[in-house]
Amino acid sequence: MKKISVIILLFVAIASSFLTSCSSDTTSTPPTITAAVDNASPAVGAKVVFTIPVSTTNGMLKSIGVSLPNNGTPGTGSAFEASSDLDNTSMTASSANFVTTSNIMSSTVKYDLVIPSGASGTWIVTFTVADDKTTNTNQVTLTVSPIATWGPITVAQFAYNTSLMANKNLFGADGSQYSLNDIGSNSSKIDFVVMRHTYAKGDMWGILSPDNSKVQSSTGLYAINGVTFTWPTPKTTKLMSTTLDIATVTAAQLTALDFTSATGDMSDVAPATNIAFKTSDGKIGLIKVNSENSTSNGGIFDGTISVSGVYLPASSGK
Repeated sequence: MKKISVIILLFVAIASSFLTSCSSDTTSTPPTITAAVDNASPAVGAKVVFTIPVSTTNGMLKSIGVSLPNNGTPGTGSAFEASSDLDNTSMTASSANFVTTSNIMSSTVKYDLVIPSGASGTWIVTFTVADDKTTNTNQVTLTVSPIATWGPITVAQFAYNTSLMANKNLFGADGSQYSLNDIGSNSSKIDFVVMRHTYAKGDMWGILSPDNSKVQSSTGLYAINGVTFTWPTPKTTKLMSTTLDIATVTAAQLTALDFTSATGDMSDVAPATNIAFKTSDGKIGLIKVNSENSTSNGGIFDGTISVSGVYLPASSGK
């Protein structure tokens, strides 16, 4: 009986040793991954850059992936890229994955993300790294503002002769700027026209809708010293004065704005003026006039105006 007990104990010891050996063979230390972002509180339309160091002690790195909110759809321009310590030939990049094509044990990659329209609130971005044996994840939390911001931009006086048709006197709700020379291929992007002329109101600055008669009629831009151009399908923008300010306005306040009585003509604007707008494609926002710089050129007032803005990329409004 004593011999049997010894044999049993010996068998248990051997089995335990075997299981421990197997366990040590199959247990792997996960690869490391830590992600950081340059702006944790971005607005819609902004680009944020994640820096992602990764390493492994289990053979070689295989891939780095990203999982995004909003049904996993990144904004336009979102992609992985190699940082300076990793040759692009070592990995194959796509919008959702970075896959190694050579032996790499550690590196740092970057992921550029453009926050898409409709995003708001808490966004959790998850990065996953895989090596030869296992995977690991790391998450970064973003607080996304639905209000996009732009500016300040300097907008020049509209052309009063053909040599000034390159002046950037037209702009979009997103702050993009255009000249009369740009109208042909950019008509759908232009929401505002800046004028400082008697066609606006005396010698005051005016911010007008592209389809406003002061812009499109025979007494408007077309009549200025022989300047002629084609404006295919000018957009309609509703404009009105407001006490809201771009520095403090909320998305709820913008959505609640009532444009029933708004017009396409703000012909008397001055520094510190706030203008509410609604574009024909549903953008709602504010423009703030920062400053004006004016001169008289042969009786026609010339100069520049500085403006900034905020907007909701899409909203029904009123």
